[in-house]
Amino acid sequence: MNIRLYNTLSKKVEEFAPLEPNKLRFYHCGPTVYWTQHIGNLRGLTMGDLIVRTFKYFGFETNHVRNYTDVGHLTGDTIGLADQGEDRMEKGAKREGLSPDAIAQKYIDQFEADTKAINLLEPDFKPRATQYVKQMIAMVKTLIDKGFAYETDLAVYFEVEKFPDYTKLSKQKLEKIIKDAGKGEISDPQKKNPADFALWFFKTGVHKNALQTWPSPFHSKQVESGIGFPGWHIECSAMSKALLGETLDLHMGGIEHIPIHHTNEITQSEATNGKKFVNYWLHN
Repeated sequence: MNIRLYNTLSKKVEEFAPLEPNKLRFYHCGPTVYWTQHIGNLRGLTMGDLIVRTFKYFGFETNHVRNYTDVGHLTGDTIGLADQGEDRMEKGAKREGLSPDAIAQKYIDQFEADTKAINLLEPDFKPRATQYVKQMIAMVKTLIDKGFAYETDLAVYFEVEKFPDYTKLSKQKLEKIIKDAGKGEISDPQKKNPADFALWFFKTGVHKNALQTWPSPFHSKQVESGIGFPGWHIECSAMSKALLGETLDLHMGGIEHIPIHHTNEITQSEATNGKKFVNYWLHN
């Protein structure tokens, strides 16, 4: 029996054709571990669990990655505000008087107890974003070297107009995205385009007191040694590449990720690697 899936990328039901016979490379966007996951979050994870169980039933060897975001996910994650707000991990740390790492571990433990209670299968890999900062920095450097990204004194940005197929997942018009992004507050006057998204934030400006930072080879007049932290989108691209390769069979997440997070993942991954990022996109 053939497996058929609705592919958000093509907007069609398609017969699944794996990259390798009887093998599945599957990346599922996991939680930002600064707070308790609600029933809606867990419902989305049961959809991913159903996918894995289905492929296993039909004899596939599944390689399933579900990440933990423990840095870089800002409170403003809508178009025009995606690079603004406070890091959610630091928000949680301040709320409870703990370090970001302690907050992450607390809510990872709680999340895993919840997934066990509802009988979800364990992923093959459960990477934390903070464990892959070296790989993220390497991707950002490649994007700068290839002319897709640029530095300002506040951040490193991907220049969306340099990538012709930027809206191929969402099917939005780039002109409208740029217009809508321009309606919000432009937090960095050096940005070339209000829709450009951050790959790396320097420890300066609104992030001058950031609690989780790393040195980098990037340049800002306001910080030494490029100290800062990765943007949310580059995290999933780096982790999926490290654990599953440059092209994946299947990527899954919430529908709210289509216009921003998953669009930006595709853009930076394909610009870095020069090949298709994901063959089948599923959303819940």
